[in-house]
Amino acid sequence: IERILASVRGHLGVEIAFVSRYVEDEERELTHVSTDLELPMSAGFREPREASYCWHILNGVLPELIRDPADHPFTSTLGITEFLPVGCHLNTPLRLSDGTVWGSFCALSRQSDRSMTERDLAILKSFAGLVTERIESALEGDMRHEQARRRVSSMLDGQAISVFQQPIHDLASGKPVGVECLARFPNINQRGPEAWFEDAELVGLGTELEMTAVACALETLGQLPQGFYAAINASPRTILTGELLSALEAHGPADLVIEVTETQNVEDYYALTAALDALRPH
Repeated sequence: IERILASVRGHLGVEIAFVSRYVEDEERELTHVSTDLELPMSAGFREPREASYCWHILNGVLPELIRDPADHPFTSTLGITEFLPVGCHLNTPLRLSDGTVWGSFCALSRQSDRSMTERDLAILKSFAGLVTERIESALEGDMRHEQARRRVSSMLDGQAISVFQQPIHDLASGKPVGVECLARFPNINQRGPEAWFEDAELVGLGTELEMTAVACALETLGQLPQGFYAAINASPRTILTGELLSALEAHGPADLVIEVTETQNVEDYYALTAALDALRPH
């Protein structure tokens, strides 16, 4: 978006270009600002909507192309006109594909410019379309992130997680000697375990979901035949937190094998080795 704003300034020959969004409390917030000037407002600046040209352009009080504020008496009621001051001003609302007005796209100079035409406004709108595409992509990403967080959070009480004990056979005798505890989640045909753990990593709940799966697996150990061992999966990061060690100590003695998953890079093998040593029987 910053590059788009800089391009707008270059194409139109204006001093300032910015994107703003409408937020709570009837305010608008500048999200991106491009200028070489020292301005009293930058990204993050908020003000009442009614104090801006953008809001009144959206509501049809002012036109999208203003060559000189003096041509429009209403501009004299807005403090920014003299404060900045505002000279030439081009603005268009940023509308999402569902018709929602997200904010506005603006380019201006502090001097009037009667050479500006509707063609210049059309250029501004073309760039605004590019900004809208990026905003919608970011909003979709935020929505997916929030949906993933809700999905993972709903699993953390362990009530919806099932544990399957997959037999492990001795190659020489062919007899079962243990089981691997595998966590299974709802809608297994649509979303496999990998997708759930990927979601958890995405939203910063990877260790929490792993430890929930570990707790569920430990609850099933009483079902094992005498002499069988159980294998439980854990990532390097979860092992390094010490939470796995705490869970195993709280559970009590058990014939367990901890399988270290290979989906994460290990930055400190010495620390991981020490954490694994702490898990070994003494």
